[in-house]
Amino acid sequence: AYPVIESTPEDAVTRAAELADTDFDFIFFDLPGTINNGGVVRTLARMDYIFSPISADRVVMESTLRFVVVLNDTLITTGKSKIQGMHLLWNMVDGREKTDLYDRYEKVAGELGLNVMRTFLPDSKRFRRESAEDGERSVFRSTAMPPDRSLIRGSNIERLANEMLELINA
Repeated sequence: AYPVIESTPEDAVTRAAELADTDFDFIFFDLPGTINNGGVVRTLARMDYIFSPISADRVVMESTLRFVVVLNDTLITTGKSKIQGMHLLWNMVDGREKTDLYDRYEKVAGELGLNVMRTFLPDSKRFRRESAEDGERSVFRSTAMPPDRSLIRGSNIERLANEMLELINA
């Protein structure tokens, strides 16, 4: 459906430039969430938008908040980057456990000047599915193939794509 190009963080922008002559509206980068790598920081500084996944795990949340606060303070508010927006995305949300913990984390994010997206991605075994046991085509996790229509319902993938488009086109 689209090319997936492997690269180091240092070479990601250069490798993406190879797609410049193609007819793509968007290029997504999947980078490690670390600020301790100069290549990651330089690449992030060249992004237009950053969508950072978060989960309601204290260790993960604290690490992610440190990461995005440093990005915000060193790249965005200083004008040393192309970044036009940075948004946090709830990932692996267990619907049975979506409690006031999420509200508290969102309040902290808001106090830090960070935006949390409305759409969340539920915690679901289907995201880990490579294919059905019976051999039917029901790939969901693949980045090279679109998700099977039968697995999309309840995944929030379409809502996420629409919210991303709203944020980018705002």
